[in-house]
Order: sequence, then structure tokens, then C-alpha cells
Amino acid sequence: MDGWTLAEDVHITTSAFVAMTCWVWYDYLLTLPDEIQFVWRRRLTLPRALFALSRISGLVLTTTMTAVTLSPLTEKSQMLDAVSAERSSPSHFLYPCGRPTSVESCSPICA
Repeated sequence: MDGWTLAEDVHITTSAFVAMTCWVWYDYLLTLPDEIQFVWRRRLTLPRALFALSRISGLVLTTTMTAVTLSPLTEKSQMLDAVSAERSSPSHFLYPCGRPTSVESCSPICA
């Protein structure tokens, strides 16, 4: 990953979330006929209720995580712009922890 920018990392992460959500929905839709036949047409028991809860919660969680990842949050975009600008400046290599504001804050180890 040497040489990748933060924007590329965010793009890869976003693509992974979209792929994960598509795969979960694809799997759910493939097995829905069997689920209807073997779970929903019979008497509801604790194991069947737990099965349904795990199926539905997985769909809700992955869809929500992807929606949040894809949402155009202004704070997220401002943060990415600031980090990209800071990392592209030459001072990033001289001061990896940020430019020191005083002699006391200038230490070799980031605090």
C-alpha cells in the first residue's frame, strides 16, 4: 500500500462495502424461497425466530453500513481534503506528527 493516498483507501473501502452488501442481498434472495417454505409456513419456535432475527439483522446492518459509507458527509469530505493536503506538503516528511508549535512539543515520538 506504499504510495496510496487516503482518497484511494476510501474508494477501496467504499467499493468493499458495496460489494459486501450486494453479496448479502444476493444470498438472501437466492435462499428466500427455501426460507419461506421451511421457516415461515410452520409454527414459530425459538430457533426459527432466532434464525429470522439473524437473517434480518444481517441485512439491516450491512445495508446501513453501506448507506453511511456512501453518504456525502461534509465533515468526512473536509477531513479527506485536509489530510490529503497535509500529506502532499513537504513538511509532512519533516514533521510526521505535525509542525511543532513550541520547543517542548518537538519530540521524536508522536504523543
